[in-house]
Amino acid sequence: MKNFQHSITPKIHYSFLKDPHGHTLVETLVASAILLSVLIPATLILGKLTLSQQHHDLIVATQLAREEMERTVAEARYHDEEQQVALGKKHLRLVRDIQEQSGLLEIRICVFKLRQAKPLVEIKTLRVVKSQFGYAGIIQN
Repeated sequence: MKNFQHSITPKIHYSFLKDPHGHTLVETLVASAILLSVLIPATLILGKLTLSQQHHDLIVATQLAREEMERTVAEARYHDEEQQVALGKKHLRLVRDIQEQSGLLEIRICVFKLRQAKPLVEIKTLRVVKSQFGYAGIIQN
């Protein structure tokens, strides 16, 4: 009878856990965990470096636009102008646009990357052109 029960009891083979020519499932899981523990932090660090560079570009473009606005107002440079600016390895395009409307002068400064249509930074200000005593500044075209 003992032999009969033994032959009825199914033998479970765990061949899926151990391949005679390869690795066990546990070894594969441990290797995957180690790989992920390296890849996830590396991905996060690279993402932060990319954002850091974008923020740096934005800070540089903002400072350049502010300086150009100050120079425009201080020197009364009330004419449109476009120029390229090299800052180290960065090449930017600086655009000054002047519009006169109803006695007000709108000064718009934009900073672009060289081959991009959308500005990194755009700042505007208004200045009084006409007063009861005449023009406050000289508009050059």
